[in-house]
Amino acid sequence: MSIIATDRNTAGTAHPNDTAEMIVAVKALFEEHADRDVLESYRLPVADVRARVVVGVSGGADSSVLALFAAVYLKPVYPNLEFLFTDTKAEPESCYETLDKIEALGMNITRVEHKKGLFGMIEQYNGYLPSTLSSLLRVNSRSRCCSST
Repeated sequence: MSIIATDRNTAGTAHPNDTAEMIVAVKALFEEHADRDVLESYRLPVADVRARVVVGVSGGADSSVLALFAAVYLKPVYPNLEFLFTDTKAEPESCYETLDKIEALGMNITRVEHKKGLFGMIEQYNGYLPSTLSSLLRVNSRSRCCSST
């Protein structure tokens, strides 16, 4: 299986002053809706702040807000915070546009994709996706994990 990881910023890098201003604007938006002390005091259930923490980003509204929150309030505390997007090559263009906008704020999102994409993988495996569970259970392609038939 070939996986390609890329760190790309197709929107370009914002000027450092622009980035700082945008981060201040993002913080202001968060603080309009939530108490600043609560936002700034939030911590992850991680024993060591130097631990590698990966935040999945899909390009949708919820994960984008989470990524912005993490970048603004958690990244200063967790220096090894990373952002990861798994590209199925089946996302709408708006997804990529959102990721580009987030990256323009100075966030680096690692984009991982399989060279065949989601539909290429489904085609390769005759309508199914490969599963480590099926290999662990020694299930053949005609068996179902949820029943004995």
